Amino acid sequence: MNTPSVWTDPQRLGGKPCLRGHRISVSQLLAEMSEGRSIKKLSEDFNLQPDLLYGMLEDLSLEFGDL
Repeated sequence: MNTPSVWTDPQRLGGKPCLRGHRISVSQLLAEMSEGRSIKKLSEDFNLQPDLLYGMLEDLSLEFGDL
């Protein structure tokens, strides 16, 4: 999966989808969100721009919205 905010590289994190430009897996971020962590808290803890996290969610909804 390669979108503006999510990318996959077989040589990084075992090919898991990651936040573009970072070695943070999408599954890790989604797990953190499912446990109640806010975008604001994630962006502070991982030193990320909130817009990148919002972009990830938008890209995932476009990619998997019909599930």
